[in-house]
Amino acid sequence: MALQSAATLYANLKKNEHGVYAASANPGEKAEFFYGGCRGSTLIFKDTDGEAEEYLISGIFEVDRRDCYLAPDGLFDPNNLLRQAFCDVKLTCRLRPVRRDPDFAFTIQDWPQMTKNLNKIESMAPLENGEDRKNVLHLVQGMEMDNGFIKIIHPLFERKDENEKNDIDKTTKNWPVQDRCKNERDNLLKSHVVVPIPVYDVSGCPIEPQDYMSKIPGAIVQVHFTVQHCFIKKDKKQTIFSAYIREMNIVRPAMAPPSSPMKKHRLTTGPVTMHTSDASPSSPTKRTKRV
Repeated sequence: MALQSAATLYANLKKNEHGVYAASANPGEKAEFFYGGCRGSTLIFKDTDGEAEEYLISGIFEVDRRDCYLAPDGLFDPNNLLRQAFCDVKLTCRLRPVRRDPDFAFTIQDWPQMTKNLNKIESMAPLENGEDRKNVLHLVQGMEMDNGFIKIIHPLFERKDENEKNDIDKTTKNWPVQDRCKNERDNLLKSHVVVPIPVYDVSGCPIEPQDYMSKIPGAIVQVHFTVQHCFIKKDKKQTIFSAYIREMNIVRPAMAPPSSPMKKHRLTTGPVTMHTSDASPSSPTKRTKRV
């Protein structure tokens, strides 16, 4: 499959039928929050007949290699101090404007408008005075206008219906995890099913879970996500807004890590940087033959 140009991808974003481009003029015009009781609410299309439909927000971003927790087990540790259960694991990554490819410079130009739009959408949800608030957009103080990132979330497991508890899902049973998580995974076979990330490569083929960490970090992606918010009542009330992945399409693969001419150099042939003549031990024509 031929790669679509950045201009074509940008134009298609603005014609999104399932939601809105994150930097469009009126992002919340056709949206409202659907209140789901104690579990919070989800952004949906406004004034729809029949079943409520999620309202998707779309954009093109670069997946930040930092704080990327997309390993198929979420790097879960059964002995974690927070006593988090494996069924509650969420895979997460950061989305930033694209800086490595000038064809996608529009992502930097649109970033200020995108941040305003996300704040405006969150303001549509009712908030109480004195609540702590965690936003979808995380700003980094002291940086340029295109600072910050969007934290994207994907819950790894989904609870089964009562009539499905005797059925063992093969995908869940064979889901690749570290040895320390295998018992945790097996204990969930009757109660939960694994939910793979809906992520596709440049050819439109699903990316296998064992390839999440090698193919997604550093890639340029088109992401469609929804916004949810929930209330947490502890010592101090909190409102948390979260962006959940609904689809991720890689439009440009991640760049290969940098290579070093010294990486394959043998220690016994002497230093590379101390020789300048053609007769040096590191010269291709004079290098000691490997055994």
